Amino acid sequence: MPTSRADRPDRSNHDRAARAVRSLAPALFAALSLAVTGCSPSRLTGDHAADLKNPQIRSETRAEALTLFWDQSGQTPESRRQARALLKDMVWSQETPGDLRIRIMEKLLGDPDPENLADSRAMARLMIPKEPSRAMLVYLCSVVGARGWDDFTGPLIRSYARPLLMVPDKERSERGALLALHPDRSVERTVYEAFVRPPSMDEIPGINTTERLRTDAWDLLGRLDPSGTIRQQALAETAVPADDTILAAIQRASREAGVIPISGSEIPWLVSLLSSEKTRNTAWWSEVSSLSSRLSGEQRAGLCLRHLEPLRWASRNRPAWIDSTRSSLAATLESRLKDRRSHRRAIDQTSNRKPVRQDLDTWRARLSWGDLLAILVIDEAVSDPGIRSNIFRHMILDHQDKQTEYGGIIEDAAHAPPDSAWGKEAAASTSGWRARLFPPRTSQRYSDEQFVASADMMNAADLSLVIYHFHAQRFRNEVYAGPSDGDLEFATSSGRSCIVFTCISEETLNVDYYQPGGAIIDLGDIRKP
Repeated sequence: MPTSRADRPDRSNHDRAARAVRSLAPALFAALSLAVTGCSPSRLTGDHAADLKNPQIRSETRAEALTLFWDQSGQTPESRRQARALLKDMVWSQETPGDLRIRIMEKLLGDPDPENLADSRAMARLMIPKEPSRAMLVYLCSVVGARGWDDFTGPLIRSYARPLLMVPDKERSERGALLALHPDRSVERTVYEAFVRPPSMDEIPGINTTERLRTDAWDLLGRLDPSGTIRQQALAETAVPADDTILAAIQRASREAGVIPISGSEIPWLVSLLSSEKTRNTAWWSEVSSLSSRLSGEQRAGLCLRHLEPLRWASRNRPAWIDSTRSSLAATLESRLKDRRSHRRAIDQTSNRKPVRQDLDTWRARLSWGDLLAILVIDEAVSDPGIRSNIFRHMILDHQDKQTEYGGIIEDAAHAPPDSAWGKEAAASTSGWRARLFPPRTSQRYSDEQFVASADMMNAADLSLVIYHFHAQRFRNEVYAGPSDGDLEFATSSGRSCIVFTCISEETLNVDYYQPGGAIIDLGDIRKP
């Protein structure tokens, strides 16, 4: 397959990652050894297994017992088998001190017996995707990269797909290991190839590990290739197997509408949109793909699935917006927001992070033509008196329920099936917009400060304009005006345009738009009709 400039291996990153991996181990063990408690017993009893398992003994003393226990167990195959079983249980237990877990893995991965080593490698492959200890993961990545174990490609990708707020993606140990295993190509290309042709994965009862790998690989590419440019180029060169419906759907969306799913969670959405069994979706796709094909290069830049419904609605109701440039749309939005009252979120309840600015000037350079069009259309919908009336009714329901946050979707009723289950709460406004409420099921009511996007809602949201929820715990909730960290993570993982309505008073709600990647725009206040 031809290699584009974007696909060439990043040698400087590779070299830095390799040096980092080699230098981490000594410092890692030194740092971990400082964590032992000084008041713990330091003497061994002679029962090496008991000393090793004893949580009352200092960690460094247990490490001495480990060496004695391991050496003693090598006398017979049966004693080594029993020793390995004990050590594996200790590694799987998060109650085992972190430095001791790593030292145990050193023993297991250093076992000279080929069959035992294969078993240790299989264990490490199962650990890596969900390993909670960063220190252990750094150690495993250093071993995998140094030994060239390319059967770890899938587990490394799955682990790399987990976002880490404090570690930049280009400094992740998983990246260094992937570069060491595949030095002839970029990490992005390695991850893409794993999506297209998934490597063999260890079986886990009840889990389709290959499907999970593909989802995680696409999620990871959503961070490494947020614009989708690398994937768009690669898709044009990829031959799609006849039985790969997912890859066929992605390639079709790229070819017909110039969009691809950015996150793994968008893949089921796209597959549903292209389903020949859903007549509304079929008609909708025909319309939006035709509109997309007529857009200019500037307008198609950064175009995503979530932009297609705003594109369809604007073509029918605000055609001048479709003919506008990106700068013109930004000017239109700026004019609409000019005299509106805004509220800056004062604190995030999950991380106490510094509040993010929520004004257009802060985010203007990062908003694509499709983003600006979506914000304008969403602002039109929220301005509708019928929608506002429904939204305020939904807010009261949320305020009265102290077990969860409520939310739903705003959609064009012309493209949505009738839903008598929601009665008047789902009634269309005079302009055709409809707000459908989806209270979480009983099993999903985790907290009055957490919104759960139910499967019912997501399954109904194929053609929706935006997903909304409330911060209505108190009628004066201004300090929480805007999305939380969890809300922003949902937008990025789902690939959806979102808004949150925050109570300023019983008669006033603040409206904040947010989208994948973290952009937040305060759309001002709305009053109860």
